[in-house]
Amino acid sequence: MKDFCPESDGGDDAQARIHWLKTRNADLEDKCFQLKNANKALSAELRSVYGSHSWKLTAPLRHAATCARKILGRRFALLAPDPLWPPEVKALEKKLTLKDASSPSAIPLGVFMHIYYMELAEEMLDLLDHLPSTAKIHISTDDEAKRQKLLQLGKERNIDRRVQVRVCPNLGWDLAPFLVGFADEIPQYPLILRLHSKRSTQLPETTGTSWRKMLFASLCGSKERVNAIMRAFADAPRLGMVCPPTVAHNVNDVHFGGNFQRMRKLLEPHGVIVHEDTTIDFPVGSMFWCRPETLRPWLDRRFVFEDFRHSGEDERDGSLAHALERLLLFGCGITGFSWARVPELPAPDKKNKTRA
Repeated sequence: MKDFCPESDGGDDAQARIHWLKTRNADLEDKCFQLKNANKALSAELRSVYGSHSWKLTAPLRHAATCARKILGRRFALLAPDPLWPPEVKALEKKLTLKDASSPSAIPLGVFMHIYYMELAEEMLDLLDHLPSTAKIHISTDDEAKRQKLLQLGKERNIDRRVQVRVCPNLGWDLAPFLVGFADEIPQYPLILRLHSKRSTQLPETTGTSWRKMLFASLCGSKERVNAIMRAFADAPRLGMVCPPTVAHNVNDVHFGGNFQRMRKLLEPHGVIVHEDTTIDFPVGSMFWCRPETLRPWLDRRFVFEDFRHSGEDERDGSLAHALERLLLFGCGITGFSWARVPELPAPDKKNKTRA
């Protein structure tokens, strides 16, 4: 993945980013050296195994095991050397402990927002006040008038130099504008935050509003929370995605639904076998923090907007967008990362402000 360092006017922020990039480069060079040595040792060991008498003697047993799997059906999940391998995606979850952090990590950040409902634009742009001032903001919407309005709002907030707004077809809900509309931008960052103007029109208005506000607050509701989440990524190199809590009204919706066949076909090229009783989980609401590497399995498919043409109000379940939403955490396992949920927010205290 190509590293991206945001522009800077100089000063401490620039020095911090330079230091981060130098440190990251040194870490990658060290890991590369270690992997090369490990590869040499494993290759030598593999040659020794293949040349051994025991390997040759047990060949009939391996052949018999292959035949047995074909006879019994594909109920055996593929084995992989990485312990984070799916399909039991719940096994990848970690309980994220948010530590107090007075300042954010120096990891360059890209923010990706889809704003379809313009009445929520101000609410979403307010969240940017909690993010590092160097974060780059990428916004998608569905027509030019909205684009011009969003650019004007960015100018009024003095963030227009950091804002990019693209018009995308109104297909694939909020997922297609993200994975297709910004497929070129997503890989440029080591860390991204993904948000959208969620209205949940299938729910009562008060339920949908409280859910959206919880999603926003849990991911970026304060500078303290943002700093703590960014610090968690900095401290845990194999942490791939951070999700909000699952609220009570949709806890029973965490299943394949009508998306099983689509998901199965999308997972098969990665050697992942799922069944209708496989345990799954996903960031319900499609908002999260992540390392872009975890999205690579889906970005590499090079979807186009036309692939999402079936995504109307009556075609939610079974659509490509809904399938991809349920595959986000599988992407962590495929690329060798774990995932975590942020702790549930404490109940509001009338006397004291809610802490991150």
